[in-house]
Amino acid sequence: MMDFVTVDILPVGQFQSGRMLVGKMHFKDLLKICKFTQRIESSKVGLELEKSGNDEGSYYQRTLSKTRLASIACFLEEEYKNTKDSSKSAIGMFPTALILEMDLSEDPSQEGYNVKDTLKKDVDDACVLDAEKNKLYVPVSEKKYALIIDGQHRFAGMKKLFDETNDNELKTALEEFEFITVFLLGLDLYIQGKIFATINFTQKSVNKSIYYDIFGSLPDADSDMRLAHELVLYMQNGETPLKGMIKLLGINRGLVSQAFFVEAILPHFRKGVWKDILVDYENGGKKFKILPIFMKAYFESIKERFNAFWPTDGVYSPWHYKKPLCKTNGMGAFLKLINDIYPLVEKLETEEQMKKKLLGIFSKINDREANGLFSENGRYAGSGSAGLQNALYKTLRDTLGLNSE
Repeated sequence: MMDFVTVDILPVGQFQSGRMLVGKMHFKDLLKICKFTQRIESSKVGLELEKSGNDEGSYYQRTLSKTRLASIACFLEEEYKNTKDSSKSAIGMFPTALILEMDLSEDPSQEGYNVKDTLKKDVDDACVLDAEKNKLYVPVSEKKYALIIDGQHRFAGMKKLFDETNDNELKTALEEFEFITVFLLGLDLYIQGKIFATINFTQKSVNKSIYYDIFGSLPDADSDMRLAHELVLYMQNGETPLKGMIKLLGINRGLVSQAFFVEAILPHFRKGVWKDILVDYENGGKKFKILPIFMKAYFESIKERFNAFWPTDGVYSPWHYKKPLCKTNGMGAFLKLINDIYPLVEKLETEEQMKKKLLGIFSKINDREANGLFSENGRYAGSGSAGLQNALYKTLRDTLGLNSE
């Protein structure tokens, strides 16, 4: 018979359609069942919009922060020491719940369901629920199928201290430490990701690029967010002038973040020049296929016309690249300028035709003017701000003789 961790639980009824249970678990038992995960950058080129959802096996947790883990470990160690010193008071608690997701082996409400018989089966990838006795049996397996939706840093910080300390008394105390634990049973990976992003984005600070990456890839994502998400993936992972420049998930090398790029183009779908494309997409149309063609031609023409200000070494680090053209001020201005530029080329069918037309438009900015706009000592080379982006956009629009609605 398999080894199980037995947890006393209580069912919780809110708005959810699935099962939510609350209980408590010792740290030593959580070590046996919890799996650490993190979301990784998508390598998908994007605009594969007939396919639904994320890549199989894609998780949602942010990368563990070594600084935060060390801080949590230090906090726990200090609080433990305070409990040994009568002159000091200790907080020594995590009052918020660890949220876990696991599959349910069988539905306890189905006819003929028997807890004892189910426990005898090979259910190492799913838990067993005894709804009548309010007990949850969690299998102990090398694969560790319990995923942490919320609280991974708290748990990992404690594990760091547990693994590194030589104090046996502290180890024992940590083993017996009880986490308030919420169990969500039988949710698919998309719903888990939505819960993670909702909890972290609406209740506490989270990297917004992760938020957009999760919500933009969900099968039921809002159409505008999904189009924006797919377009960003195409610009970053496809053979485009921006390949390598966009920091997917807001981390690693790059000059602008995924969140910045998504937020810059979303207005074009919602109330701007791509609104008709969005409506067509929602009705099953294919007009969206012009977007990667336009975006590639657009930035190729910008790169060719203002090549003196484009990164040359292929290492897209803001510490080495000082010019504003491909950083937030320049990128934000040019992404905003799409609303004025796109109507001039939307009837052209090929990338070559679009690029030729766009190069003609950008040639209206002479070299002296370009140097004033994009040099590292120019007025737009300061730290990224909405004010500077908007000011540069208006200068570009006026210099190019474009009309804005």
